[in-house]
Amino acid sequence: MKYIFSSILLIILLINLLLLVVLYMALLYVISETVFAITKREESIY
Repeated sequence: MKYIFSSILLIILLINLLLLVVLYMALLYVISETVFAITKREESIY
């Protein structure tokens, strides 16, 4: 019984890690897109 519970906890931890990685990637993507848009806008001004 204890082994099953620990394995379930491990699976939950792995899923949480995957979600964190996905969120981190999405955040990086949004930041890079925003920076690219800002730099492009500044280039079009000059």
